[in-house]
Amino acid sequence: MPLPFLTYVVGGMEIPRPWCEEIRITPRLGNLNHVKIAYPTPYGILYVEHTKSSDGRVLTKTLVPDGVKITE
Repeated sequence: MPLPFLTYVVGGMEIPRPWCEEIRITPRLGNLNHVKIAYPTPYGILYVEHTKSSDGRVLTKTLVPDGVKITE
C-alpha cells in the first residue's frame, strides 16, 4: 500500500489549513486492527496511533507538537 493512502485514508488525516496548523483525524481502519503514523509538520513530528477495540470502536492516541491543533 502506498504511504499517502495509509496516512490520509486509513489514518484519516486531513490538513485543512496551511502549514499543518490544524489537522483533522477521522480514521477508517477497515479490516485493520492497529495503525501507527508518524507525520512530519513544520512544528515537529505528529505521532498518531489508532487501535480498534473488540466492540469495533477506534481508540486514538496522539503526540502533538506545539503549534498544531487536532480536531475530529
